[in-house]
Amino acid sequence: MYNNLLFLRTARRRLSSVKRVVVFGSGKGGVGKSVVSAATALALSEKGYRVGLLDLDVHGPSSARILKPEGRPSGSKHGIRPVNAGGVELMTVEFFLGDLPLPLSGGAKTSLVAELLMNVDWGEKDFLVVDLPPGLGDETIVPLRVLKSLAHTFLVVTSPSALSYSVVRRLLSFLVEERVNVGGLVVNYVSPVGEESYVERLEEEFGIIALARIPFDEKMEAAISERNVKLAETFFNAVRLLSEVLAR
Repeated sequence: MYNNLLFLRTARRRLSSVKRVVVFGSGKGGVGKSVVSAATALALSEKGYRVGLLDLDVHGPSSARILKPEGRPSGSKHGIRPVNAGGVELMTVEFFLGDLPLPLSGGAKTSLVAELLMNVDWGEKDFLVVDLPPGLGDETIVPLRVLKSLAHTFLVVTSPSALSYSVVRRLLSFLVEERVNVGGLVVNYVSPVGEESYVERLEEEFGIIALARIPFDEKMEAAISERNVKLAETFFNAVRLLSEVLAR
């Protein structure tokens, strides 16, 4: 249903006024993709850019818990308007699901993602940061096929764990098959004694680089509780450096 030409045209038209699209994906959950996405949007906004954040992570939407959204989305004849969250225009599936459990079928997840892609009115933006669902379900593949021709950068977030190697490799192989332009890896939760040899293997095999290595920050839990990710200074400073690379 959502692979038809009308859907693709409608979704892409919604993003036609966005200058640069940055997409974050991951092979699995638990690697900090959403907090990296939200922090990147904040860091770009800090630089004076007009930034939107689209959180499509139906498995565990968390951007509204990381940022401070002001109110709820509103509707107009032009579509659904995102809400301001610390200088970032935010739209997340969490606005529609709340704190309820997510017993959604694959088709329902895909429908929700597709509706947001088709109906959100972003207006003029310098950057749109997109937080995809983890893995390779339809709810990830559908927006990926919309965004791959629009994304200026597709980043894969991973943790510095050898356990992540096969999962990330599978995702990267799929992205190559889909002809997605992968801008690089973002290695999160880096420890001074962490083992990252598998990251080097991925870099060599797929001809990509790790654009950022973000240290584990013990202040992160408190920062998220306060809905101010900037309080995790070590983490956020590393994300600022990533945002500088993206803004070039």
